[in-house]
Amino acid sequence: MENVLPWLEPRDVAALALTCRTMAAAARDLTSCRAADAAQGLEGFAIPVVNCVDECRYPYFEYSPVSVLARERRAFAFPRSISEKNAAGFDYGQFGGDGCRCIDCCRGEQEDPGFPSQAPDDLTSAIELLDEDDDSDEALPSKKKRRLSSSSCPCGRTIFGERAYDSNSPRLLSFQNQREEEAPTPDDLPLIYECGPACSCTIQCCHRLSQRGASAELKVVRHPTKGWSLHAAQDIKPGAFICEYAGELLTTKEARKRHQTYDQSPRATSLLVVREHLPKGDACLRFNIDATNVGNIARFINHSCDGGNLLSCLVRSAGCCVPRLAFFTRKEIQSGQELTFSYGVVEPGLESSSRACFCGTSQCRGILPSEKT
Repeated sequence: MENVLPWLEPRDVAALALTCRTMAAAARDLTSCRAADAAQGLEGFAIPVVNCVDECRYPYFEYSPVSVLARERRAFAFPRSISEKNAAGFDYGQFGGDGCRCIDCCRGEQEDPGFPSQAPDDLTSAIELLDEDDDSDEALPSKKKRRLSSSSCPCGRTIFGERAYDSNSPRLLSFQNQREEEAPTPDDLPLIYECGPACSCTIQCCHRLSQRGASAELKVVRHPTKGWSLHAAQDIKPGAFICEYAGELLTTKEARKRHQTYDQSPRATSLLVVREHLPKGDACLRFNIDATNVGNIARFINHSCDGGNLLSCLVRSAGCCVPRLAFFTRKEIQSGQELTFSYGVVEPGLESSSRACFCGTSQCRGILPSEKT
């Protein structure tokens, strides 16, 4: 039962609970375990589920701390450590590319000027997720080493070459010594490059901030109109990393097919379409993340028409083809406060094809953004 029950959906667990007292006791233990930790043991801390609205004890979905290809969808054992998954790198779209050869978490020696790139045999499954892809030149191998500090590391920077993170405090440098009213807007936050599978540093590197799972204590709370929502369980400073948006990576064709299915369903869905505008401005990469059935706690973050208290930022890791969507706090967040971000721009005239918005802000447009906006 310990091996089988965690894989069952709530209706199947409820059916087994009716068969005998032993099954009923096992079902109660499983329900209590799921309600005690929505992350199913895959984060560094438990994320409890709180529901004072109805009798639904917990939201059921397959938890994955990182995104996976849709056709390689798989449930993860319960429980399992996130460090084991992230330390191995991403399972999707790894390809040869430049990365640092820092030792001791980008604070020690590095091989100069580069390293031999190694690409896997099949890149088709990763590249087809994007409308366009950019190639990276292979670096030349070298055995020479030199001292390199975290401030000189080629990774951990923005698209403009500025340092992204404060190595002494795991936060965005843009928020250091900055008042809340001066905090950057979502449009001011540039693309961030992190260390990745192409680098020699460990998962504890200061330039892998968004790769270590959720970094703040959180809880999932049931809302009367919004459904499930994500709240802070501690005070969080501005610029702190919260989590990435993880789910199933879909092709555009599959995403549009699921959109049609979800539009006919009353259940809440979590399919996010992300468009990355390239620096030259003449092209745009699109990738689709569906956390409806497989995903992490980011699937509970609701929309806010005023932009919310989270900044969404694209993060590229050295050696990965597909970027990731990460969330950072744009202002100080108090314990118990709901975490929200903007799903996109809402344009008038699409009320009939969009779902109602219950953000409750003074700027609420009444409908949620959709792919058509």
